[in-house]
Amino acid sequence: MRIAVPVKWSALRTEFDPLTGEPTTLDGRFGLDPASSSALEWALSLGAQRDVEVNVITVGPAAAEAGLRSALAAGAARAARIEAGSGAGSPAVAAALAGETGDADLIVCGAWSEDGGSGSIAPALAA
Repeated sequence: MRIAVPVKWSALRTEFDPLTGEPTTLDGRFGLDPASSSALEWALSLGAQRDVEVNVITVGPAAAEAGLRSALAAGAARAARIEAGSGAGSPAVAAALAGETGDADLIVCGAWSEDGGSGSIAPALAA
């Protein structure tokens, strides 16, 4: 048995220009999304109870590998990063994740994302 956890590397804090209102994401303000971290924690707990391997997958830039290393340090057995172009939509991200999670017995996803908040990846992945 195998549990897969798609995790999101996202902007954890966005600054706004006081004059224009334009959002700016600062370097060093990225990390594993809180909902993804919670999903990983739940999956690791379940995996430990049942002696099941937990693997993490992300779609994102090379910087996202820092989040994958954190997941491995927390107890994940394997980690994979899928490169995606900037601004990839939920259907494209879900399709990329499906290629890596297809043989998992259980997929545990976070409910929403800090940067977009749509919660659309989990249902798109299920479809």
